[in-house]
Amino acid sequence: MNSPISPKSPKRQLTLGPATPIQDWEVERATLLKNYKESQEKAERLEKLLQEEQTTFEKNTSSLLREVKLKENYLEKKLKDVEESLMDQILDLQQKLVDERTEHQEQIESLKAKHEQALEIEDKKYQRRLLGLQERLNAKDKDYAELLEKMIPDEEKDELILSLKLKLAEAEEKVSRVTTNQAPVHQDKTSTPEEVVEDLEVRYQSSQERLSTAESTLLKYQEREKEYIDRINELEKRTQQYKKRLDQAQTGHDAQIHELAEKFMSEAKQSEMSHQARIQNLQSEHADILRELRDRHQTEKEVWSIENQAAIDELRRVLILEKKEEVEKHVYWVK
Repeated sequence: MNSPISPKSPKRQLTLGPATPIQDWEVERATLLKNYKESQEKAERLEKLLQEEQTTFEKNTSSLLREVKLKENYLEKKLKDVEESLMDQILDLQQKLVDERTEHQEQIESLKAKHEQALEIEDKKYQRRLLGLQERLNAKDKDYAELLEKMIPDEEKDELILSLKLKLAEAEEKVSRVTTNQAPVHQDKTSTPEEVVEDLEVRYQSSQERLSTAESTLLKYQEREKEYIDRINELEKRTQQYKKRLDQAQTGHDAQIHELAEKFMSEAKQSEMSHQARIQNLQSEHADILRELRDRHQTEKEVWSIENQAAIDELRRVLILEKKEEVEKHVYWVK
């Protein structure tokens, strides 16, 4: 800040008398003293102004430092909050991944238990059916054995019928010889040959009827035996089909369990890869935010330092120029 230039003092006049130079010198001296005093006051004002500016600068510097400190604290707090938030998200993702794995494992265990229970029920049904079939087969074997036992008397009857046929043939042959030769026949006192032949015919007819009945009964038993054999074959065929279906169900169950396990592993792997990618993205974003905040803070700090240094240098230059001008003026007036 430049002060107004004071008017020039009158030049000294060289005279021969002593009174005039002494008066001019005193005037000049008074003027110089006045100018010196004004310069000194101005220098004091400038010094005071410099001190005030220095105080203001220190206050501003302190305020700026305090502001920078607050910004640093804010940035540190923000960084800490971001880190905590990212860590919470990472922990949540990890917990979610663990929960999904546990849920998939529980689903697989539940499906496996259901399939095993279904297979156990089917196996019990198969065992019951097999046991019933075995019981029916045993009953059929028993009936067949009884049938064979009943067939034995019929065979004896056949032998009896055969012997009766032989005897009847012999009797007919004897009657034929008696009739042809007309020789005297020794007859029984109680029966004649006609009666014997008639009796043999009656017995033959009775044997034929019994033989026909036995043959009819045997045919019925044979038909029943064939029916039983057909039913046994059908039951065995159904047993084989059921066993085949059970094997297919077991194979399908194993294939389904294998497919579910592969599906779970694939989903778990994809989920883990997705969570890992999200974690990496969050970590990358966290690093970018930290780097950006650090760069911004460093840039602001450098800009603030440059601006403060420029302001200090400018103020110092202005004060030095003003002080130099005042000193030059003072020297000029002293001369």
